Amino acid sequence: MIKNETVRSLPLAKEILKRGYCVRVPTLGRSMFPLISNIVLIGPAIVKDIIAGDIVVYISGERVVAHRMVRKLIKNGKEILLVKGDTWFESSTVFPEDVIGKVIGVEKWGIELNFKRGIGKIIDTICRSTSPII
Repeated sequence: MIKNETVRSLPLAKEILKRGYCVRVPTLGRSMFPLISNIVLIGPAIVKDIIAGDIVVYISGERVVAHRMVRKLIKNGKEILLVKGDTWFESSTVFPEDVIGKVIGVEKWGIELNFKRGIGKIIDTICRSTSPII
């Protein structure tokens, strides 16, 4: 991970993730509030390893979006992901080739909360269990 630096360039972030490293990026939307509200830590992801409840980061048009994966579907012989923001009522579909990573943590109150351990894991577990989609 690039310590104390926020990546603001999509091509740079994609290249860093492709090489197997994590990136720290600012966020704008409110679809994943209150879990995501400021800065996210994105790690590389293999679509076959993504499970329901994981927050996938994907390209949608000209935007980068982070939404929780609801489930995987097969449509017309192709695998697609059904995703939804925690505060949204409707879901969207995402093609695996559009996925660039997975949220592995957030920065809140100036503290990095990693979803794999400690308080970050607790907060992620609570958000997964209270999300209306899971």
